[in-house]
Amino acid sequence: PQYASLISKKLFDDHYGYYHAPGLKLTVKTPIIFFPDAKDYQGKKVLSYIKESTLKDNPHFVCESFEPIRALAIENIGLGVLPARVASSFVKTGELVEWKPDNIRPKKFGKHAVFFSFLKRRNGDRNLLNLLRSIENFQDRV
Repeated sequence: PQYASLISKKLFDDHYGYYHAPGLKLTVKTPIIFFPDAKDYQGKKVLSYIKESTLKDNPHFVCESFEPIRALAIENIGLGVLPARVASSFVKTGELVEWKPDNIRPKKFGKHAVFFSFLKRRNGDRNLLNLLRSIENFQDRV
């Protein structure tokens, strides 16, 4: 929304959470895997949330998108910070579980929005409009 050359349509709101493979034994040496540029509505970065948590002294493993974070977490490499919707289908299949510190309810943090964005010059493009309608229809079913 902050770029004049883009049209952005908000798809949904989401929150971040900590996810890991079912067999992971969390220790002070377990890496926290995260996307350093990920922010919430107020512009607060995920790293700030990690520094405020009990995980602040764990090693950090940085990725540039959520897909490798999810893959590394599934492979039992560490504790991944993911948007709930990115993790949801993998939680349903049992490949990931949400981290529950001291067996208390999982904590969601960093409310943010997910947008579908495209260049203004593409406005009216039939393929793009069909894609947008497909995304909207999918979102209505989820």
